Amino acid sequence: MKNNMTNTSPNRSFTRAVAGTTFCTIGTLTDIIELAEKMKALAKENPQPKAPEKRQPSFEEQANERRYLFSVAFTRFADALQTDVPTCAEEHSFNDYAPTCTEAARVLRLCRRFAEGLVSRVVTQPKERSRLGIALCGRTGTGKTHLASSIYFTLKAEGIEPVYMRASTFFALFRGATGVSEVKMIRQLGRVSCLILDEIGRSALTPFEANKLQEVLDARARNGYPSILITNLQIDKLKDVLGSALASRIDQLFFPIACMWSDYRVKESAANLKPEEVF
Repeated sequence: MKNNMTNTSPNRSFTRAVAGTTFCTIGTLTDIIELAEKMKALAKENPQPKAPEKRQPSFEEQANERRYLFSVAFTRFADALQTDVPTCAEEHSFNDYAPTCTEAARVLRLCRRFAEGLVSRVVTQPKERSRLGIALCGRTGTGKTHLASSIYFTLKAEGIEPVYMRASTFFALFRGATGVSEVKMIRQLGRVSCLILDEIGRSALTPFEANKLQEVLDARARNGYPSILITNLQIDKLKDVLGSALASRIDQLFFPIACMWSDYRVKESAANLKPEEVF
């Protein structure tokens, strides 16, 4: 029987095909083993340097990057509107809010902590926590707009432009939008640092309005960014007005803060002042 076993003699020459030639001799088996041993020895003497470990960005680096991304989102939102971003924020700060009772003082502290810690929460906490916002609920004259405006200007001073507008303005933006600009607005509203909507629940929402509000809140929740709702209704009444789908989002995404203390503007109203005190 013919022996088909390959000759593995140490002195046998090995060849390989080379482009442009027929065959090229690369040496005997002994030569190849010798060369392999030399290469192994050389590799031990000159080990490959280890790739440097990827450095974890510091908190400040991550915070600065997040501030930059918030600014980009605000600019792109303005581009989608093709005009300046409207706002109803009033010139207020936390320092000029005068709480009339212990509960009002507690809410002031919470709102200040919300604003001053927003970037830190977004950077350090999981999205399920960082996306949690607040719903300022309750009677008129308790300073809800004052507190929300203070949050707005605190964030603005930090260089991360929030968006603060009345609900009626918010919905009007979508009514006049084309399909493409509507998609852009929802995307960028989902990326700005904080969305503050005033006068929510002043009237029942149309299906169109409810759908747009839900889309924006969902986009923000996916990104882990908080929102603020301001309403003169109690939280249960607000959920009734908004409908079941949005009521579910309220439960998931907002801490209700009841502002039920007395109207601080009453003592400053014209009915309680003499003209000589003013003029």
